Amino acid sequence: MYSLHFYGQMLADAPRMDAYAAALRETVDRDSVVMDLGCGPGVFALLACKLGARRVYAVEPDNVIGLAREAAAANGFADRIEFFEQGLGDLLREPFLDLQPPGKDLGDTSQF
Repeated sequence: MYSLHFYGQMLADAPRMDAYAAALRETVDRDSVVMDLGCGPGVFALLACKLGARRVYAVEPDNVIGLAREAAAANGFADRIEFFEQGLGDLLREPFLDLQPPGKDLGDTSQF
């Protein structure tokens, strides 16, 4: 997937980070359940918790998710973030996490 250097570049991209943070500030409250797809090191999952999200699902197929787990624990959010080290297609096939809206067929998820 991405190198640690590339994650650093993304985190140092102030316009990108500011836009995501602004969007989270506008939408996340204490009743929110948030899914961070491609969470990388978990910065936005942590921000969602800081903004009050009651539950965050952090999805990342790369082993950088270990860093996200450590950051969640270090910031006191380990109990509110559930981590999935897999791709979206695999996650959508998990029976315990129903992400499909009633009456909607998500179709073939193998390309995710």
